[in-house]
Amino acid sequence: KKGYVVAGTMSSMGEEVSARAKSWSSTLWRSFLTPRNHCLGSSLKCLYDKEQKGPVTEIDCILGHIISAIGQKIYVWSFLNNDLVGVAFIDTQIYIHSISVIKNFVLYADITKSISLLTFDKECKTLSVISRDYEPMEVYRCEYVVDGTNLGFMVSDSNCNLVI
Repeated sequence: KKGYVVAGTMSSMGEEVSARAKSWSSTLWRSFLTPRNHCLGSSLKCLYDKEQKGPVTEIDCILGHIISAIGQKIYVWSFLNNDLVGVAFIDTQIYIHSISVIKNFVLYADITKSISLLTFDKECKTLSVISRDYEPMEVYRCEYVVDGTNLGFMVSDSNCNLVI
């Protein structure tokens, strides 16, 4: 397997112009190591650079694929032949700005509609909703909390609260 660096950008020109974004993928192309295993230098080679239809607000990886939030949609991509190929997607509520992934589970935060939990099925290539919080909350960030064999969710909101 190769390691990749993936990033998303966005430029906003005000209310009158639609936000445009770019998503690109780079790989560590060359690295020089000393006998002490210190990296002397490395370079990145751009493998993919394409404009998306909205702001790329979050990128992560899931089961060897790339998962990204672009506006109100969540996409799962596969990088094949120097191109991103869509594997699965799901429409969400308002605007996704936080994603956290453990195994095949995706916890995402909507700007005004709280959090939801998805599962990604690699064989069927589907994203499915497992659970959703129906209480409105202005979520800033969501993360998993692991305590031994227990798994929970932690959310920070606009009122400076941490909710577990």
